[in-house]
Amino acid sequence: MSAVGDPFHRRISMAEERVANGIRSLKAVGSATPFDFSVMPLAEVAAHETAWRALANSAAEPNPFFRPDFLLPIVDYLQPADPRVLMVRKNGRLTGAFPLVRTTVGFGFSGRYDAVYFHDYGPVGTPLIDRDMLDVTADALYRAAHREIPRGVIMHLDADGPVFRAMCRAAEQHGLPPFVLDRFERAALDATQDIDHFRKTALTRKKRKELARQYRRLSELGPVRAHVHTDRASIAGAFERYIALEALGWKGRRETALGSDARRMQHASDIVNAFALSGRIRIDEVAVGNEVIASLISFVDGNCLFTWKIAYREDFARYSPGNQLILGLTGSLLDDPVVETADSLAAPDHPMIDHLWRERLSMVQAYFPLRRGLQRPPALMQADRTLYRAARGTAKQLLKKLKRPKTRPTEGS
Repeated sequence: MSAVGDPFHRRISMAEERVANGIRSLKAVGSATPFDFSVMPLAEVAAHETAWRALANSAAEPNPFFRPDFLLPIVDYLQPADPRVLMVRKNGRLTGAFPLVRTTVGFGFSGRYDAVYFHDYGPVGTPLIDRDMLDVTADALYRAAHREIPRGVIMHLDADGPVFRAMCRAAEQHGLPPFVLDRFERAALDATQDIDHFRKTALTRKKRKELARQYRRLSELGPVRAHVHTDRASIAGAFERYIALEALGWKGRRETALGSDARRMQHASDIVNAFALSGRIRIDEVAVGNEVIASLISFVDGNCLFTWKIAYREDFARYSPGNQLILGLTGSLLDDPVVETADSLAAPDHPMIDHLWRERLSMVQAYFPLRRGLQRPPALMQADRTLYRAARGTAKQLLKKLKRPKTRPTEGS
């Protein structure tokens, strides 16, 4: 466990507290300008969608998973515990939105905590904070938000991103250092580099030759074409093909594919349709002849692209269709004047994307105590997490041994 910041005490003043329509609202007075804090159930936030969308467009770090078009349907599907949004306003202008849920760390022995929502369907936990109000919003959070989230808040953030740095500056100012509970890296692409630089630095000579050989072999089966779908009508057909392709693979067999569950499919369709309307989605395909063998759904938000869902024909695995798809996407992004970064959203040490996209995002799971007297919970959380990981690792090893097929003795043995 590590800490960031030096102790320094700052008094917290409260100018006004009121309760109306079941929504608790606070007015925190800093050195000059007041801030309003509202914590409300997620279902009630839909009434504030106009301001919410404007904030998402001006966020210091883009996060498509906290746009209402994604967050509302995914929360309805996943049903997390006590979903709420902490909304921060200055002079009536929405400057911050923190989607919160109640969660545990490890086995949960250390209790339940508020956390900015983070899940497998949307593994980006950066709250929406106006880029022009970043530091003052983070500071206001420490001045008054502890009344609404008394045990502090857990966030998953990019350690090199402006939001984490702003939170750390506010923490240092208030003498309440955050505690980093976990660190990991995931693959990303610097889309500002040129294609020649990418080829020389990202791909080894051996890897380039292997991919070229596989592409030639694939071309022997028919003309290989790459398709990029961005308009609404084209997205609809590409999404249908993605669903069919995913159902043929291991996700279909494990019933984790989007189309394996009617509710999951409906919510995914709602998300894709909404993002298609706003022009924030693209679907890339690789086809041999008229047959699609690989498909990738990505979201585009600001100057960032986030790869979301990928599927490929497993009977074409010898030709590396997933690699061919990512290479096509990469070339397209390197020519794109808008996109500067692509986040793979992949697990650490991913066997495919890590060998193609060489840049890394340094991610942290950090606990931010927003008031004094919360030094003990981080130690309990860390111990709980360590115990949980040890138990999970042991269970995985046992399961692996149970699944391992017994070798038959050879003749004469």
